[in-house]
Amino acid sequence: MEQDSQKNVADEYEDCRRKFAGRNDSILKKHINEPDFGLVPEKPVFLEGIAETSRFLDNLTTSDGTKVYGIRKDAAQISGIAGLVDCYVMYYKKKGIFFRRSIRIGRIYVCEYCNETTWLAPRGYSLSCRRVREE
Repeated sequence: MEQDSQKNVADEYEDCRRKFAGRNDSILKKHINEPDFGLVPEKPVFLEGIAETSRFLDNLTTSDGTKVYGIRKDAAQISGIAGLVDCYVMYYKKKGIFFRRSIRIGRIYVCEYCNETTWLAPRGYSLSCRRVREE
């Protein structure tokens, strides 16, 4: 029963995502050359759903190659963008001899309501590999 409920929620999300996705296609690459692309809610990185967001975050590093991870903090409706824009607080792990702690390095903004992934990292970040589309 619980599995059916989770499947229904996932199906509802995907239906909603598809409904909004086409509306964002015209602004998909509008801000990619601007210095604050992906760093402010009004200019998010557009990704094609939850799976692409996971792949994107898994491949994100700082520009010097340090592996980072993001924790979704919140989501907001932004004027001119269909669907929600998610805010991820980004961290890297600092390792010492006797400790390991997470260091906060900033935020990135992502919109999953799109039919295509821009697959470009915001300023200060890099992607460790190119996306391989699962066919």
